[in-house]
Amino acid sequence: MNMTKGNVERWYSMNEVCEYLAITRDTCLTWIEKRGMPAVKVGRTWRFKIGEIDEWMRSCNAWNSEGKPGADPALNIARPDSDFSQAED
Repeated sequence: MNMTKGNVERWYSMNEVCEYLAITRDTCLTWIEKRGMPAVKVGRTWRFKIGEIDEWMRSCNAWNSEGKPGADPALNIARPDSDFSQAED
């Protein structure tokens, strides 16, 4: 198997993922524990694949906190059928 740098996705740190998603470390840890955010613990550190994180975010974690399909308000992700044309006051 040819493992060149061009075709291997690197592992990202907790700080990098938190910056990428604009979330806090506590939120990230909660998402890992309660929402199944894809992560691997190596010793005392967490590592992430951005491709897996993107896929997980797009799926809105499949089920919300109420056990229903769709985005979880805690994830602050808009559902595809959301109407953004109405401005909030």
